[in-house]
Amino acid sequence: MKTYLSLFSITLLSTLSAIAGEKRTVNFKDFKSYEVSEEGVYVGFITMQNRIDTGTIILKNVQAEKFEGQLPAEIAVIDGTIHPSLFWGVQQKQLKAGFRLPLYYKQDGQVYKVRSFDMEVEEERPSKVMARTYTGNSVLSTGNWYKIAVDKKGIFKVDYNLLQSLGINPASVNPNNIRIYGNGGQVMPEAVTDGTPDDLVENAIEVHAGGSSFGQNDYILFYANGPIQWTPAANGKDFQHKQNPYEDKSYYFINVDLGTGKRVATAGQVPGAASTTINKFDAYTVMEQDTVNLGRIGKEWLGQRVSRNTPLELPFSLGNISDTVRYKATFGGIVESGSIGVNLKVGSNNIGTASIGLTSGDYTYYRNGESNGAFMPGSASFNMGISYTAASVNASLYLDYVLLNYKRPLSFSSGQLSLRSFEQRAAVGTVVAFNLSNANGNTRVWNVSNPLEPKLMTAQLSGSVLNFTDSGGVLGEYIAFDGSAYLSPAAIGKIDNQDLHGMPQADYLIITNKDLLPAAENLATIHRDKFGRTVNVATVEKIYNEFSSGGQDIGGIRNFIRMFYDRGNGTNDIKNVLLFGTASFDFKNRVPNNTNVVPTFQTDISANGNAAYVTDEYFTLLDDGEDIKDNTDGVFIDIGSGRIPARNLDEANNYVAKMAQYISAGSFGEWKLNSTFVTDDFEPGMGFLKSSESMSNALDEAYNLIGASKLLADAAPRVATPSGVKFPSITRDINNQIFTGTFLMNYIGHGNPTRWAVEEILYQGDIDQWSNFEKLPMVITATCDFGRFDNPLQPSSGVNMVMKKNGGAIMSLTTTQLVYPGPNDRLNAAFIDNQFKQKPDGSFPSFGEAFMNAKNIASSTSSTRLNSKKFVVLGDPGLAPALPKHKVFRDSILEVRGEEELAATDTLKALGRYVIKGHITDAAGNPKTDFNGQVYVTIFDKKRDVSVTNPKLLISNDPNKTYSLQNSVLFRGNTTVENGEFAVSVIIPKDINYDLGKGKITYYAFDDKEEAASTDTNFVVGDFSPYAGSDNTGPVVKPFIDNNFFRSGDIVSANPMLYVELEDDNGINVSGSSVGHDLIAVVDGDYSNPYILNSFYRTEPNDFTKGNLYYQLSRLEPGKHTLTVRAWDVYNNFGEGSIDFEVVAGDALDFNLYNFPNPFGQSTRIVFQHNQPNVAMEVDLKIFGTNGQLIFNKSQQMQPTGSFTYWTWEGTDRSGAKVANGVYMCQLNIKTSTGISKTVYHKIVFSR
Repeated sequence: MKTYLSLFSITLLSTLSAIAGEKRTVNFKDFKSYEVSEEGVYVGFITMQNRIDTGTIILKNVQAEKFEGQLPAEIAVIDGTIHPSLFWGVQQKQLKAGFRLPLYYKQDGQVYKVRSFDMEVEEERPSKVMARTYTGNSVLSTGNWYKIAVDKKGIFKVDYNLLQSLGINPASVNPNNIRIYGNGGQVMPEAVTDGTPDDLVENAIEVHAGGSSFGQNDYILFYANGPIQWTPAANGKDFQHKQNPYEDKSYYFINVDLGTGKRVATAGQVPGAASTTINKFDAYTVMEQDTVNLGRIGKEWLGQRVSRNTPLELPFSLGNISDTVRYKATFGGIVESGSIGVNLKVGSNNIGTASIGLTSGDYTYYRNGESNGAFMPGSASFNMGISYTAASVNASLYLDYVLLNYKRPLSFSSGQLSLRSFEQRAAVGTVVAFNLSNANGNTRVWNVSNPLEPKLMTAQLSGSVLNFTDSGGVLGEYIAFDGSAYLSPAAIGKIDNQDLHGMPQADYLIITNKDLLPAAENLATIHRDKFGRTVNVATVEKIYNEFSSGGQDIGGIRNFIRMFYDRGNGTNDIKNVLLFGTASFDFKNRVPNNTNVVPTFQTDISANGNAAYVTDEYFTLLDDGEDIKDNTDGVFIDIGSGRIPARNLDEANNYVAKMAQYISAGSFGEWKLNSTFVTDDFEPGMGFLKSSESMSNALDEAYNLIGASKLLADAAPRVATPSGVKFPSITRDINNQIFTGTFLMNYIGHGNPTRWAVEEILYQGDIDQWSNFEKLPMVITATCDFGRFDNPLQPSSGVNMVMKKNGGAIMSLTTTQLVYPGPNDRLNAAFIDNQFKQKPDGSFPSFGEAFMNAKNIASSTSSTRLNSKKFVVLGDPGLAPALPKHKVFRDSILEVRGEEELAATDTLKALGRYVIKGHITDAAGNPKTDFNGQVYVTIFDKKRDVSVTNPKLLISNDPNKTYSLQNSVLFRGNTTVENGEFAVSVIIPKDINYDLGKGKITYYAFDDKEEAASTDTNFVVGDFSPYAGSDNTGPVVKPFIDNNFFRSGDIVSANPMLYVELEDDNGINVSGSSVGHDLIAVVDGDYSNPYILNSFYRTEPNDFTKGNLYYQLSRLEPGKHTLTVRAWDVYNNFGEGSIDFEVVAGDALDFNLYNFPNPFGQSTRIVFQHNQPNVAMEVDLKIFGTNGQLIFNKSQQMQPTGSFTYWTWEGTDRSGAKVANGVYMCQLNIKTSTGISKTVYHKIVFSR
């Protein structure tokens, strides 16, 4: 008996100050597994009614029970009173309080476990929160715009020739109206900040032109930042650099027709006399070539490979220099044993060393090394030599970069000189003077500290020294120039007007590129028409122009999404964003066949796959200050996301076709009430079996209509092969589940981009064979990097599964990098719980919304946060599970006790005859009298526990050695629904568990436009019926290949489709409850390896005495074979049927051409039998008369799924008139997509 205690209330001293205001109480109970950590700590959340800055939270009414038994070692037990800890965050613009509460505590030596508690929230009435405002229309929406590019920082010249190359007629340009726009071109901040412009900013420029038109000698000057960002280092004396990982250029825009432009102004004279004179400036240079990414992940690219025998020589020219040069050199190295020793030289002087340690582990791609030091170069130009030593002959070393910081005399030579000085920053509160020597009368200086608005410094030339002053305490950036060497931008060309800022508010965003735009627009139309959504579609090219100054930058994409997030008012908020296109670790197209369609976030780290990751979560963090790199508490994603990883338009169109099929009546079927849980075999500490059972239970709790098929490697035969241990039965069963249909497939275990499990229970070759266009599952893979979508050098099977044409998966919650079981389980369970919770109207959350909620709930620690970032939804995030919205209610179970006698009962007994009646309702329970269709009724025996068979698990200390099943089917049939009502006749087989207990009935109904489903457990199964009849006759069994046109002895492919027709007066037994009574097929008498066909059998509508099945055979050996199908009826009488066939080896086209009946008088079927299923082909069928005249012709392109194709000929000519009696020649020309061509002839006799 449970003992409950009521604990005292606890006031939580939060970081918020207590004030009087509104109070409400939130109750927490029935804790989900994913809400409780392995240490027994509950993690909960309270969303505040309003975003506030003050409030109090109080813990009250804690209910606990005595805990009896042995606590797991990892459980943390608190002595005395439990105290929750708080953390805060913002989700969807609302303050969210998170807390951790230990659930186990000890009092007077007794351990208690908390079962429920209340949280009382007191919060003040809110003040109005001002959202960020955005420009209503982009500057690009009107006028003529031209794009140019620069590759370094400096002063650039736009002249007559450049304008002409852009397509501008310079003579028609008024120089006063010339404008240049751009935002600097350096990489955008990764954290969410209000400090970045949301549209292009006009730059101050200098126009050298006279008159009202632009002449051949006129020009424009503007300052541009290059793609490298330079910032002061922490030591206060050096600069550090950041390469733009997305672009090698910065972009600017020219406009000539929107009125007077912005010009460079003269900086005001700083008052007061200078107290600090600067004669030297701080210079820097870097040598970095980003050419190789050894880990194929992350933003760290390495450069030159260092030869073992020849030092790498790096040439530097630093100009006039007399001070010490400080350097930083970084490397990446691979070494299998020992270490790598790196040596740096300038001239003959050793200036530094670096050491790189052992590269070990599957996910350690290389190790970094670094050398810092200083040297005095012998001259302004010198070489730095880099060499290395290593004991391992396979060691390799790559240079990352060499960065030099040094001081130079403030001396101008010619051209341009960029300068700055830490002395200026140190001179707080003073005026500093810069003395630039070697200047001339043409030398000028711009202050470019704000690169978008340079200022002309007021300067005095005294002899050859140019003096200008500025305020101290700041680190100014200046550029001196004399007009002798301006830089030239590259012309990109004219761009069309665009206005993403002017788009209406939307609840769904689709982001793609220009090549995939037609497919994206088609998908948007489906969402608008089918779901009533407001959808905006934008290309990355346009997003870059408006939000990241014309250059590729994922920050621009994120800020575009954020604009719609910020504009939402609670009634029109954005819910999901779809990234329509695959991505690549290579943003700059350095690898062959690159796939950087819609870029994704990559970590700065590339060397280690545990710390490196690729994630689309970046685009969903939209509240101010949120940072993808932040793994601390209180970081919540704000919208759902997903990615359709299409590489081209064909793949994009294929997915849209799959999505349209998924939500159509063409995918209706009872397959939607089946799920599959696939589990890897035992490994100490992994807990795969326990995890898989937890996921199955989570689904049953959230939506108990979906039954579970469990494919456990620990319960399957292990087969030794030359390539290692395999589980062929698991592989076969996975493929069978796809064939028959499974709404959800959940895999837990080891994996990599091409397979599930070390034993390859699923690999790409299996997925290639899937042809399940009408039965597309959701797939969850809690395994390592199965869904990597950013590696064009190795496309993953997870991506291929989602993008497979005419089959595969509709979506996959999958992983992009190394993940761990504990955090996987939390996210997996949270996703299932959130995804399959039906809303009051019968609908379900979208994939993206469920993913968002699951991540926010299950990612409350640094380890789970990092782990969850490696999960991604591949597929359409705006799509929801296409499950039935309506309900099926059972009205009665009537037992047949005689020809006329029916009696209500709640018990189904062996060999009893019953009639089950029911009706269809909507989600609210209102009868749907307009529902006319079919209902499938499946009756299951009681749930049972099954033991694993893996000896390693059985002898281990792992307590999880059993799993539960409820898969014994006592009846499967279908009947007509008329005006929302139905009745189905049932006979329960003799093979049942005779103990009385709860069974289960699932109902699935559909008409031409709607579905309904329910689960019924309010009845009992067991015992033997006293009203059982007698039956001593076995079933009739008729096997075929593909269809009933098959003739015994025909040729077939190595992967033929078995088709079987069955009939019995009392029905076929498919329960699988008794050994030896399965519905099976065997090839060549090998009864030790039967094909179990129970789950493939389907009855005819309204007639449980007849039915059929299809089963995909595979990998049959060439030659002649005999196949036997054995079936049992519900009275345990058996029947058999056998056929012979021949498998033809190789890819050669083998075929038969025949017709039946032959001779014929009314119509005949002309049958083309071949061994090329799933191969596209062109066929041309011709029938010639006795005089050689063509009288019938049929040409078509097809991709047959089986080995038989047929045409019907009714004995007419091309005018429709009946032909005369006689012999007619039939000719068939075949040409396959594999290049095979053949012609065959056959004689047809017409007689009437």
